[in-house]
Amino acid sequence: MKVLILSCATGGGHNSAAAALCEYFEKQGCECDVVNALGFLPKARADFISRGHELMPEATILPDGTPCETNSSRSFSWGMKNLSASISETPGEQV
Repeated sequence: MKVLILSCATGGGHNSAAAALCEYFEKQGCECDVVNALGFLPKARADFISRGHELMPEATILPDGTPCETNSSRSFSWGMKNLSASISETPGEQV
């Protein structure tokens, strides 16, 4: 069996987790490849997403004025909406 694992070079151990999964599958006799999914995007956008975690503060003030930790699901949802809007408004290469 062949296994393809898509990972993202965005920090937070994504590639380490992908490598551990790949190692597990290889021990089971599978052929396994890990691919950085950001490689499918234009370089400028991939670099922006890859460095996105560096731009996020420890805590976020949400639009309603309430603080929440950056790693909370509430902050993540709000951040992803804004990241998507930012990417779609970025001039230049189209995805």
